[in-house]
Amino acid sequence: MSSHMKVVLQRNLREAMRRRAWKEAREVLERLKQSDPLSLETRGFELELLVKSGKLDEAEAAATQLTQLFPASGRTHYLAGQLYYKKKAYTRAEHHFRESERIHPHDTVRLCLGKTLTQLGRFDEAEAILSRLAEGGREVSMDLAWLYERTHDYSRALRMVEQRLEKHPDDSFAQGQKLRLRARLVAPDELVEEVETLQAFGEDVPEDLLPEFIDSLLRSGQKRKARDFLERMDPKPNPRLAARLGWVCHRLQAYDLGLDLFVRALPENTANPKFLSAIERAADLCNRLDELISIYEQHAPEAKRLYGRAKSLERRRNR
Repeated sequence: MSSHMKVVLQRNLREAMRRRAWKEAREVLERLKQSDPLSLETRGFELELLVKSGKLDEAEAAATQLTQLFPASGRTHYLAGQLYYKKKAYTRAEHHFRESERIHPHDTVRLCLGKTLTQLGRFDEAEAILSRLAEGGREVSMDLAWLYERTHDYSRALRMVEQRLEKHPDDSFAQGQKLRLRARLVAPDELVEEVETLQAFGEDVPEDLLPEFIDSLLRSGQKRKARDFLERMDPKPNPRLAARLGWVCHRLQAYDLGLDLFVRALPENTANPKFLSAIERAADLCNRLDELISIYEQHAPEAKRLYGRAKSLERRRNR
């Protein structure tokens, strides 16, 4: 294959990944591998495709091999960092991002490192990196907003979101975050009153308000009202919302409510160890291990790891 054709295939592969056209990307990659199977470039593209398309177990095997074979490749360490960030293995992600930055310093790697340090709770280090990027003109307002929210500085987080919306007023994610952060800054009874007013006029409650609304009800001792509201919800809310509401209930020890919500979100979280630990703890505390074992067995054909977890729950139940 000519060098020109190789460049064309690489460009087509990048474009297919950008469009999330995974089948097309795999087909282009196969053509590239036929002529250049062992090069760092081709194997790096393969790792990138595995990471971006969510095939994380395959990606981990490829990343382990590539970082051993090409320890001086900044791109390989960067892709490995992306992999472990997606797997929520933030300590390992930090290691690879730092290696990538040491080998080939780049703002994109620094941004990933700042986000990783935020997830690790090392807020001062993260803020220093993200603030320097902001001073250099990088768009990091939403990353700083998440950092400030993690430190419970909701006013500052809201200012960061508003900065984002000044430049990108149609950003639906930022709009939702603004709504949610404003809800955090009002008194719980004010938020409950606002939501009940919306309901009284037959208007839908914005999804981004719901976690704060349930939080306010539970913190003010209105668990029955929270239960009634959740029972009236669509029995199949999107899994992401169900998980968010489940975590609110779990943190506030409303384990029965949290368990029902976690069950709805389980298909999207079978590879999330933190989620699985939480749903199992809730089932144990609510004396519903039998129910969860049955649910695990239903989903195990698509998520093989649930077979082992179901067996562990059976042993716990039988103690």
